[in-house]
Amino acid sequence: MKPLVIFAILAGLGIGAVPAHADLAQWLTAVNAGSPTYEATQISPLPTTINIGSLSGNNTYEFIVNGQIGPSTSGALMADGSQAIKFDQYPNTGLYGATQYGIADYDFGEPTTVGNNVVLDFVANSGTGTTSLFVNGAAEGTAVPFALTLSGNVTVGAAFGAVGNQGFFDDFNGQILGLATFDSGLSGNQIMQHANAFFAVPEPSSLAMFMSLGVSGLWMVRRLPRRRK
Repeated sequence: MKPLVIFAILAGLGIGAVPAHADLAQWLTAVNAGSPTYEATQISPLPTTINIGSLSGNNTYEFIVNGQIGPSTSGALMADGSQAIKFDQYPNTGLYGATQYGIADYDFGEPTTVGNNVVLDFVANSGTGTTSLFVNGAAEGTAVPFALTLSGNVTVGAAFGAVGNQGFFDDFNGQILGLATFDSGLSGNQIMQHANAFFAVPEPSSLAMFMSLGVSGLWMVRRLPRRRK
């Protein structure tokens, strides 16, 4: 069950103790348990160039973003001279994507989340030669047919120098609230833990308790006797 669905259920039960805000500090704690090669919050200004550490083989690129489509014809979250991770795949398709410059612009078949915070994980599998997409902790869309190999110095918030060594292009229109990279393919459980931490979703044991209290509360309300006039 996705975090926002859980919030809706709990809100319907009238459980006000469950936080419904984003929490970058909790996200950082969860991310650092997985030994990232790079992690940061509130990356600004964009675009910028950073060193995400040495990555090879299976890799994971995790972003927390809030963005819009355009005005560029494509919005790159991260890129080097040969590859890019796209918030909005060319040409403004409104789909998440990954690009091999000079080869193809691929999309995951998953619509871009516009105007809201979203946790995105791009998991590269060198064995299968594919990259999979996770949105707010859940696997979505269809894997693209190449494994991302972005490593070391990369551009964040745009592409750079892919064609004729030009400057920044394919600028991302929005904010990058969090970024973490891992020299491994994170499991679905790890990815969901990171998303839950950001959206401040309680652990399963706490969630079960809240659900129990909410259902019990509803049962007790129904069992209250009516007053006689």
